[in-house]
Amino acid sequence: MVSTTQGSQSTAVQQRMLVPRLSLMMFMQFFIWGSWSVTLGLVMTQHNMSLLIGDAFSAGPIASILSPFVLGMLVDRFFPSQKVLAVMHLAGAVILWFVPQAMIAENGTLLIALLFGYTLCYMPTLALTNNIAFHSLASSEKVFR
Repeated sequence: MVSTTQGSQSTAVQQRMLVPRLSLMMFMQFFIWGSWSVTLGLVMTQHNMSLLIGDAFSAGPIASILSPFVLGMLVDRFFPSQKVLAVMHLAGAVILWFVPQAMIAENGTLLIALLFGYTLCYMPTLALTNNIAFHSLASSEKVFR
């Protein structure tokens, strides 16, 4: 009897903390994007790459078109969304690690390739976070009314 009461209490705490945890996940998802994307044009101008700003910002939409074809099929059939989300963010972090060196070297081709690789890793995570959020909620109709 005691273990049942403790189990139901822990489940109640988990359900109560679910929406704040999902909110934090969504905040961090868009915070990552906004933390570097807003100042990219200014930093590129300071490193004499102002002619490539359009190319740098074009990487995101192109990656948004290409990445769901491959990753969508893999996630839906073979892998849990949480693990793919973690792997994609870690791969993106590794790619972003090399962006400052490309900026300092004023290597525009490498910079655009790195940004394109990063956006190929990042753009599918937008759909993955939505997938995790809606899968975690017991009844999304009640939560969003």
